[in-house]
Amino acid sequence: MGDTAGRPAILNLLEKAHIQPGARIHAAKAYSSQKHRDVLKSHGIKNGIQDKAAKNHSVTRRQLQCNSLITKPGML
Repeated sequence: MGDTAGRPAILNLLEKAHIQPGARIHAAKAYSSQKHRDVLKSHGIKNGIQDKAAKNHSVTRRQLQCNSLITKPGML
């Protein structure tokens, strides 16, 4: 995701969607990055971004369980 005027694109999306602090954002593995997680945390938004495996590192059992919960409606 690119920056618009030095801002992460996720900030623009949060503002357009009028996401309030305390809400949980659910997102696919494509949005899994520390930058996105930090932005959500700094705005008081709960993280629902699925974890993905990094190069040469598989996803842990705990991460798989969390991903499973994120994809099931009403579980978080």
